Formats: sequence, structure tokens, C-alpha cells
Amino acid sequence: MTQYASPIILRNMNCPICNRTSPQSTIQDNAYLVKKYDVDGQPLIISWHTKDYEQFQPSYYRLCYCPYCYYTDLKEDFLAGGNFFAKQNGTLKRIEQILDVKRKQNNQVFMQLGAGIEFEKMNYNLALNIHLLAIYIHELPEKEIRDYEKLAYLYHITSWIYKENKSVNFHIIAGESYNVFSNIFNDYYGSHKKFLSSFIEIATMIYF
Repeated sequence: MTQYASPIILRNMNCPICNRTSPQSTIQDNAYLVKKYDVDGQPLIISWHTKDYEQFQPSYYRLCYCPYCYYTDLKEDFLAGGNFFAKQNGTLKRIEQILDVKRKQNNQVFMQLGAGIEFEKMNYNLALNIHLLAIYIHELPEKEIRDYEKLAYLYHITSWIYKENKSVNFHIIAGESYNVFSNIFNDYYGSHKKFLSSFIEIATMIYF
């Protein structure tokens, strides 16, 4: 069987929610150098130290995903067993409680976003799906205990991925999924219609 050069390494990590261990795909340290950034901080030109790695997108590997409970978070927070803020103010515990209910209810949005994610098949569509799952999860706690700094960063890096390819084929989720994301964005950006419609478009795509 042919082995292809890859900058991806598997690292076993414990999920901050269910504490089960799973291999997480991460990019090797110092495998590439960013030579140019966009005005919003998005890496535009990347130089890999090995040319065989040029097919890979580092932006696709910022998040870790638990295949057991579907919890998705930034790599550094997975490594730390959860964000300090989220642990101190009860956000992480509240997410655990809500996700447990979602699973028992077989919630359409949660199951559709979380099922079937395989990092070894990583592509643009899957990367965007994972980022939307992270946004969905971290929007779940009540407003008083949400980590808005993390949410702002998740929206920001999701927009980077979306900008990479707007021509991808997709279909819009009907019903509950659309309504969930529509309500989220209406809450925040109701007075900014153009901005709102763009992000609802991102948030209601499921890619295959």
C-alpha cells in the first residue's frame, strides 16, 4: 500500500466533556511558514517546509472533535481539559448537560452536524461542517455564561474557511436546523441584514 507524505500527526486527547480518549489530527509543529496574511488575519500564502505537504490546509485542523459525544473545541482547550473561563463559570458543565439532552432527544441539528465526521477524509466541506458544529455547541449555554470571546473567534475562523471556496455544491438544511441558526444570528445581528443573510447562508449548509 502506497504511503503518502503528510504533516498530520495523531495525538490521543481526552474529551473535556465525556473524558473519553480519541486520536486527534493536528499539524506538525513548524511544518509551515505563513508568508502573507489578509487584513483580517487569515493566512493567504503558506510555505511548507516539505513540498509534498502543499495539498494540506492548516486552517482545517484548528479544532478537535470527540467522536463519542460530538463535543468540538479549539485544540488548545482540548489539551487543557477545557477552557479556564468555561470551567470556572460553569459553561463547560452546562454544555455537558445540554449535549446529554440533545443526544437523548436525537436532536436533528446536533445529530446532523455531529455524525459522520472523519478527519482522515478531511476536505473543505468537512472542515466547514466541523466549524459550524463548534459554533452550534458553544452557542447552547444561556447568554449569561456563554464564552463570547471564544464564539467571536470561532465565527472569525469559520469565515476564513468559507472565503476559500464559495462555489462548492451544497444544499440548505430545511426546518429546525435553519431556524436554530437563523434565531442565533437574528439575536446578534438583526439590524445588519446583509451581514446576517451571509452568515445564515454559511450556518445552514451541510456539505457532502
